[in-house]
Amino acid sequence: VATPARLAFSVSPSNSVVNAAFSPAIAVTVQSADGYPVATSGIPVHIAIGANPAAGRLAGSLTAFTSATGTAIFPGLSIGSTGVGYTLVATSAGLTSATSPSFAITPPPLAGPALGRAATYSVFGSAVTNTGTSTLSGDLGSAEAAALTGFPNGSVGGATHAGDSVALAVPPDFQTAYADALGRSPDTEFAGDQSGSTFLAGVHHTGAAFELSAGGVLTLDAQSDPNAVFIFQVNGALSPAAGSSIRLANGAQAANIYWQVNGAASTGESSRFVGTILANGAITIGSGGTLNGRALASGAVTLASNRIWLR
Repeated sequence: VATPARLAFSVSPSNSVVNAAFSPAIAVTVQSADGYPVATSGIPVHIAIGANPAAGRLAGSLTAFTSATGTAIFPGLSIGSTGVGYTLVATSAGLTSATSPSFAITPPPLAGPALGRAATYSVFGSAVTNTGTSTLSGDLGSAEAAALTGFPNGSVGGATHAGDSVALAVPPDFQTAYADALGRSPDTEFAGDQSGSTFLAGVHHTGAAFELSAGGVLTLDAQSDPNAVFIFQVNGALSPAAGSSIRLANGAQAANIYWQVNGAASTGESSRFVGTILANGAITIGSGGTLNGRALASGAVTLASNRIWLR
């Protein structure tokens, strides 16, 4: 029978998200001096952080006993600080310790602001005025009674609420979502006309207006991640010009795009805009323009033969 001499990681820690359990669970095996597994049960194995680039804390059960196969398994371990170059160290009395390969702890994936009761609305504002045959796939609402005009010339695929208890529940959730989007730490800063630009997932901030020139195209590239989230913080007006458009590339989804606008939002005639507009002001969708998303405003919303849907 081989003599226990050392420990080895049989399942090493992989890169993980902060505060998320390592998957698969970390496992440490007792080995002989020449590296063969030793089937011995009941040996206590302790695990701790070795290299600690971000003063992280290892959470979970830090001691496990070997099974009949000589392996101790540590389910549910996690680290609470992001960093690159962490290692773990396994120890047991009388055995040579083991150090894991290095790994990284990354931030959680970016999530969009929770819209709450505003999520079902294609259009919501203090008032909504429509001319022509606009088509909405979702709900239509206003915070004030008798503040919806131009319907039924426009068609609504969902419910309609104006100043009732259902409608009055929407503005608080809108404000929460707006504040959430506003409060995110930006990954990039941009300014000026964004025609021809490409943005990757993340939080993107401008201290001025957002602009697309006439016929200009902005590309949002998800890099093959269908869950990629794009949040644009616009500390000014949102004003894509006539005929401008947003192109979704490599799996980008309209449902994961958000525009926090500290001012009015006005899309140009026949433009094709994408994402949920959260405007601290009025929203105007230009004549014949489309919005693959939502128009949610603290002010009035004006439509003119538009198509608004979300997919």
